[in-house]
Amino acid sequence: DNNITIDGSTDLSFTENVQKRYEAYGWHVQQVTDVVNQLDDLRAAIDAAKAETGKPSLIAIKTVIGQGSSKAGSHAVHGAPLGAQDLAGAKKSWGLPP
Repeated sequence: DNNITIDGSTDLSFTENVQKRYEAYGWHVQQVTDVVNQLDDLRAAIDAAKAETGKPSLIAIKTVIGQGSSKAGSHAVHGAPLGAQDLAGAKKSWGLPP
């Protein structure tokens, strides 16, 4: 759930609250707001989903598309390669060798 489409922000064409829809269906719904920096929250959500045996689970994960690149959070990174220099910068920001 990164709020980006190929054309720009999802606000341009999508207003549905997916979490509320699935809650209305009776699903077990959770949200993790920053999976990159809060892996423990994601692990806890997965454990809670596994523990919920009476209904299906949905974990909505807020992410930043292209996180670590100069195009982070924009439609410019959606469906297009980062390029060698930007990819190296993103990898460096994640602690990976470029």
